[in-house]
Amino acid sequence: MGVAGSAIGRRRGGIEERAVVRLAEHLPADRGQDVVGVVVPEQEPVMMGSSGKEPLDRAAASSIRASTPFEPLPSAFSGPYIELRFIFLYNIPLNSQTAQ
Repeated sequence: MGVAGSAIGRRRGGIEERAVVRLAEHLPADRGQDVVGVVVPEQEPVMMGSSGKEPLDRAAASSIRASTPFEPLPSAFSGPYIELRFIFLYNIPLNSQTAQ
């Protein structure tokens, strides 16, 4: 998992839970895929691939924002930052060709 992996792994469950909660608030039957990136330590999510559906985009970005701040990178991590990408699939099977 690597030096930064355990800290990031702990955060992942919270992000997934928050995405579900935010979608449930205004759950459309729409299908879509969002890709949200975040650079640690900067912490601000960036939409890297939009579903084109504002409620889905908003749910994905807000689930990341609600999970910040991420823990500081461990001192053993030698890079200046780590870039994370989260892929949100809405009503799309994992084996679908839409998910890349």
